Amino acid sequence: MNEKFNGICLKKTAYKDNCEMLSLFTLERGRLNCALFGAKKPNAKLKFCGETFCFAEYVLSEKNDKRTVAEANEIDCFYGLREDLDRYYCAAVVIEFLLNFVAEGESNYDLFLLTVKSLKNVETGARPLLSLTCFLINALNAIGYLIDFGACGGCGKDIDKRAFFDFNDSTVLCADCANAFSTEIRYDTYKLIKEISDKPVDFFKSGDVSVYGGVFSDERSAVNALKFLDYYMSVNLGSSVKTIKTVIDIKK
Repeated sequence: MNEKFNGICLKKTAYKDNCEMLSLFTLERGRLNCALFGAKKPNAKLKFCGETFCFAEYVLSEKNDKRTVAEANEIDCFYGLREDLDRYYCAAVVIEFLLNFVAEGESNYDLFLLTVKSLKNVETGARPLLSLTCFLINALNAIGYLIDFGACGGCGKDIDKRAFFDFNDSTVLCADCANAFSTEIRYDTYKLIKEISDKPVDFFKSGDVSVYGGVFSDERSAVNALKFLDYYMSVNLGSSVKTIKTVIDIKK
């Protein structure tokens, strides 16, 4: 039996002679694994669909609960990601997030659409670091970990000058409501995450750097926002995304 899936290749692993195992993130079934036979041959017709970032329509043949790629039609392989180190590693964070935090067999339409848009934003947008931060904020929300950077979670007032965050309750607090369980974070980091949270994902597809003025122009704040999100994931999801550290090191 053959079945079609819209999927993004997250990872390939060598398996037997001329065969690779692929991990796909699909619109229809979430993450799933399948075999790609003949992938190691130089002229293999389907070799492209086993490359990381490949977005394609995969036709999978299933037998004895094992899936094999029978056919694939490329939609977008995001080739520009491979031509720039910053863009490549920002996109690699997206992939690692999906490998770490998306369960097999559980579809998530919002997260899939966000992933496709974010990979394109990272590939073509003028500020890939902002595109990545936008992805992480929205992806965490899509898997049930909403970070609300609006008003103070204690008194409901706007945050001004100093911001604190309770990582266990995922709540931002003002200086008056800060408690022993909250940690002060840089105010410019708070402002950047808040501004990103208020923008639609498509805002970050622009290749015009002049669009990213004001708080968006401070690259140090973008790096600090990634550090914040990395720590948030380690506390609340029990695991961080290791590639984030590579992205940060590149920016040093």
